[in-house]
Amino acid sequence: MRSVQWSALFLGRFGSMLGNWILNASGSVIIYEWTHNVVYIALYNICNQLPSLIIGSWIGFWVQKIKPQFLMVGADILRAVLLILPIVFKTGWVFLLCVFLITAVGYLFLTGQSELFSSIAGDRRDELWSGFSLLHSISVIVGPIIALLALKSPSTALPLWLDAVSFLVSAAAVLSVWNIPYSSPKSPSHPALKSNVFKEMTISIQQLKDYPDKWNVVILSLFIGIFLGVLPVITIPFMTQQQIRVSSYPLLAAMQGAAGIIASFASFSRLRHNDALLYSFAALIAVLGSGFFLAKSLLLLMTFYFFLYLSISFIDVVLEQRLNQAERHRGAIVTTVAALDNAVSLTLMLLTAILLHVWGDADVLHVALPVLGGITLIAILIMWRRASFSSHSDSSAHPFSHR
Repeated sequence: MRSVQWSALFLGRFGSMLGNWILNASGSVIIYEWTHNVVYIALYNICNQLPSLIIGSWIGFWVQKIKPQFLMVGADILRAVLLILPIVFKTGWVFLLCVFLITAVGYLFLTGQSELFSSIAGDRRDELWSGFSLLHSISVIVGPIIALLALKSPSTALPLWLDAVSFLVSAAAVLSVWNIPYSSPKSPSHPALKSNVFKEMTISIQQLKDYPDKWNVVILSLFIGIFLGVLPVITIPFMTQQQIRVSSYPLLAAMQGAAGIIASFASFSRLRHNDALLYSFAALIAVLGSGFFLAKSLLLLMTFYFFLYLSISFIDVVLEQRLNQAERHRGAIVTTVAALDNAVSLTLMLLTAILLHVWGDADVLHVALPVLGGITLIAILIMWRRASFSSHSDSSAHPFSHR
């Protein structure tokens, strides 16, 4: 009986992740086909990421008294319904609103899933999360492939229909295990929880100030946020300019997902302790970002995307691993740095779109990206020298020293 329950829950989780990746891989293409305006690509990506900055860190506190199955099924059905609205109206603003709500509601699903799975996993918790990791690896490849095939159809709305079906499959799977017993945790009142959230944020900022390598962490996070903000906005207009089929964009999303999977292995190896490799990946981001406009074919663009996101993902993994070595409030510090990444990338998305909209592709970004890459390289060299000097002077106390 337990194996049947786990299979149903895994199917529900896979359906939800698959739906997320279909939308991530096809959303920018759909809104660009509907509006032919690069600003909408930026706004789409902002709407897709903004909920994580606004509600991602505290939504779980407010709904932990609600039955997890109810949260998961309700979130899936609501997301499926929201996906129908853009199909009916086919306007950019309706699509943006629905994307924002879909992403926000997705946190309800994640909260319910975490509560439910934690209560039934028992001593098989590691096995459970290993299964999740495998499902994630599959979904980041299968989702973009489904989006790619759907975008080649005459209807640009087909990915949204498939996305809705994926969420409904997830809801049906969770409904099949509706009667799994669950005891809600005892918790303080909502105002107290809200106070604790803001208190934790304040403590995490102070803890980051006391972190020995805070400037290296902040600067690396800033540059990651910059490139994560620029790339999603410029890619589709660049593909159009080079006469590369925009419907092939999901292949780039698949490269991004595959790079993230490979970079995650750094957390299980000694690579994360290698400063030279860390800064080499940072330099690679600067070089590839500067030469982005040299990728004038789909194959070159896929190669650029893979190595860019491999470098970005590796640095993200390493920074998270090292920040988690902090003795107190380690999770809060990681959350604060992630919020910094998101804030920078969201700002750069909007600025990049405005530049493209006002001055055009060739006039601005052919100059701006090499300049940005050059500044990044200089900053990386300075950080590398500082880290090397510190490691020689006090290698035992320096978190960024090679161990």
